[in-house]
Amino acid sequence: MRSVFLIFICCGVLASCSPKKQKVDLLVYDTSIYTMDKDSSKYTAMAISDGRIVDVGNEEILKKYSGEIELKLTGKFIYPGLIDAHSHFYGLGESMVTVDLRGIESEEDMNSKVREFYSVETPSSSTKKSTSVQGRGWDQNLWESKKFPTNVELNKMFPDIPVCLKRIDGHAALVNQKALDMAGIDENSKISGGEFIKENGKLTGVLIDNAVDLVTAKLPEPTKEEKKHAILKAEKECLKYGLTTVCDAGIDKVLIDLYDEMHKSGELQIRIYAMANPTQPTLNWLLENGPFKTDRLHVTSVKYYMDGAMGSRGACLLEDYSDQPGHRGFLLNSIDSLRGLAKILKENNLQLNVHCIGDSTNRVTLKIMAEVLGDDSTSRWRIEHMQLISELDLKYLEQLKIIPSMQPTHASSDFPWVLERIGNDRFRLAYAFKTCLLRSGTIALGTDFPVEEINPFKTYFAAITERGFLEDSEDLAYGNVKVQTAKKKVKPEHLTPYETLRGMTIWAAYAQFEENEKGSLEKNKFADFIVMDQDIFTSTKEDLDKLIPFYVYINGKLVARR
Repeated sequence: MRSVFLIFICCGVLASCSPKKQKVDLLVYDTSIYTMDKDSSKYTAMAISDGRIVDVGNEEILKKYSGEIELKLTGKFIYPGLIDAHSHFYGLGESMVTVDLRGIESEEDMNSKVREFYSVETPSSSTKKSTSVQGRGWDQNLWESKKFPTNVELNKMFPDIPVCLKRIDGHAALVNQKALDMAGIDENSKISGGEFIKENGKLTGVLIDNAVDLVTAKLPEPTKEEKKHAILKAEKECLKYGLTTVCDAGIDKVLIDLYDEMHKSGELQIRIYAMANPTQPTLNWLLENGPFKTDRLHVTSVKYYMDGAMGSRGACLLEDYSDQPGHRGFLLNSIDSLRGLAKILKENNLQLNVHCIGDSTNRVTLKIMAEVLGDDSTSRWRIEHMQLISELDLKYLEQLKIIPSMQPTHASSDFPWVLERIGNDRFRLAYAFKTCLLRSGTIALGTDFPVEEINPFKTYFAAITERGFLEDSEDLAYGNVKVQTAKKKVKPEHLTPYETLRGMTIWAAYAQFEENEKGSLEKNKFADFIVMDQDIFTSTKEDLDKLIPFYVYINGKLVARR
């Protein structure tokens, strides 16, 4: 009896001496966790509570913590939640409730699809209940004719309600006569920073850049419920692909307020980095209130357009377009207006993000940034797109640490026609991802959806392969197209897989002043992560269709599953 008693005592002492496990909300283990931290750490377990990462490590995590929910994810791979550094979140929602014209192969097909979509007798698309006809996605470069469309058929189909069909890049639109009349546009109309396309002195209905705004300003405003419906459709699509944060590049105060309201009510889960439009009410609000920040919504920047797109020849170039002699595009806003805005934002410690596609626009903008910033290399001002840049202007990226915010899928989408636009010599520094990264030290990657497809894994493969061609080659092969290059070295512009994923996680977070709360899986950061059943780093383009996240978490809560 005495021996048994001693055994019980010893067991009690041992139990009291063993460390008690800390209780957490979620414990994931037996998996491969790519943290994307500065040391490229890879672990097997992670503990999460109250929406944040409590700890990340290996077997020791299981000894220290127990979870309300414990997930053994054998054979799975975990990455930080993906961030789209430049997109149009609300624009995606809009495109999902109007006619989708992406991939249309002719003007006739476009008219047929519009007719079909708006003849369906449903509350969302019936012409009897619609006050306008809207769509987006056409690209004349995909058509055999390569010519802009006209509104002849649209005028017959819709004589009494306005029609506005935006080009894929949003920098051009085809509108009908009713829309032209509502906007007060006729053959004598003039506009700065835009163009009214004509044939034989008559309007065709195609409007470029600032001319489009004259029509969109007159279109009926969606109701609050219609906006919420569009937002939730966009969120569902983003979460499906593992996007836990998106940048909405250019929105007004009304939409900012709606996002905040939907976040607070719990209707909206996805995090949003919103760039404010420089409209007077929105700009005044931002200047008066300073940066606006919640756990899910962050507004500390202004998006400013300085040129259009190369697809519609609105991007401003230093030399003529190769396929349109005498035309170099145009600036959408004056140099003085950009300088004035830059000074105001600098004085108020706000970020300036400028849409620049052409090499002339990039030069003008970078010079003004240098003038206003002086020797300040900490402001994290950004160039959105930077599709074409002169070698002389790369120095500004290095001196001021201007962040190139670029979209790799633009390179693949534009390639069938971009050489005709800019010629072989200028192509050397077009979509120069690696050069811009090396000069700036960071690169923020996005899709520009709905201009491009939302799938971030297409961004990944475009970045690591699209410009990975051989040096010393006189022929540059892209699919079935061969490019005759000058007889000198052509620098590869592809990124490494790790650089690319950093551009979609921690560097994208840095470009939003959020690297201390997201973008890598480290202690005290938000528990935003995706679970994959395939390793992204060892996948190939053939695996693209399989790269759909198994689970998607925001704040440690499951928000989407395959």
